[in-house]
Amino acid sequence: LDGNGRTIIVVHTELAQRAGIGIDWAATNKTAYLQALTEEIERPGGGHLDNYLRPFLREAVGVERLAEHVLTTRGLDGRA
Repeated sequence: LDGNGRTIIVVHTELAQRAGIGIDWAATNKTAYLQALTEEIERPGGGHLDNYLRPFLREAVGVERLAEHVLTTRGLDGRA
């Protein structure tokens, strides 16, 4: 199980970036995010994840800064 949450955040960040959207992961709550993700998986199309992430949407950081953005995100930065 170790690393699954971090992996999905990296994947989610990349997909959002491709859509021209940035997500302020530092402002999110891990437990609430994982709950919304679980609800979306269990009941697809309900907008659970969209509704949770909407307040954290930002302008995309640009592909040249994406790696830096991911590596400095709390939980992905190697710090507890």
